[in-house]
Amino acid sequence: RVWQKNRSFALRATARLHQGPITDLAVDRHFVYSLGEQDLTVKIWSVSDLKSVLSISIDTLQASALIGMDGLQPLLGFGTMGAEPPLQSERKEKDELPSCLLSRLTAVRRPASRWSGAQGSARSSGIPRGMLFVAGAVAKDQDVAGENAAVLMEWSLGASPSCQSAIIAHDAPIVTIAYGPYDNGPLVTADAKGLCRVWDCTPRLWCSQQIEAAQPSPGADLKFSVAIASDPLQNSLYSIAGDRRLLVWRQRGA
Repeated sequence: RVWQKNRSFALRATARLHQGPITDLAVDRHFVYSLGEQDLTVKIWSVSDLKSVLSISIDTLQASALIGMDGLQPLLGFGTMGAEPPLQSERKEKDELPSCLLSRLTAVRRPASRWSGAQGSARSSGIPRGMLFVAGAVAKDQDVAGENAAVLMEWSLGASPSCQSAIIAHDAPIVTIAYGPYDNGPLVTADAKGLCRVWDCTPRLWCSQQIEAAQPSPGADLKFSVAIASDPLQNSLYSIAGDRRLLVWRQRGA
């Protein structure tokens, strides 16, 4: 449902976005981005009336999208922490890379900055353009990674959306994604075990640092609430991870 804030929150539009549960939502100036748990689809809707704009099925990653993996052996690890992605000559050929089936989509984030190609208010808003980050979980019996390992994908939106880069980002499903607080990122992901990773997006996704958001006791349930939000005005990140504390993160010296 969409509510009109300047009209005493009057109901403006109603729509069923997916047949099953919705795992995550992202919103920019013109569009709503929703993830369907059962249909493994990203659907894009206009903010004003919730009319369907685009639908992107992401049940399988093709080999061409997996070239952007970090490390010398695609899909087999993260490589050296903080090391830039290998040169094209060091990567495997497309035909050597397997495809990857996903069991579900878990998180989505739409950068709002023009650096990422997002549209300003003066531009045409018929079809979204720029970057969209989507996280999914690897299905059972895949060669590329264990079941429920997290795949982080960078999609380029437009009339014909395409996956520009994909990487096995965590060994547990990603539960939240944040972008910012700066125009050029970074991208921050957190998984169900409380591990947070920071990603640079150029030339392709690569992990620059990581931090343990929590240290569960032995035998404890590893599933707990994790959430991250960025604040461009204060150049800050806010996070919670399984306890009653709100953590505020700022760049050292800022």
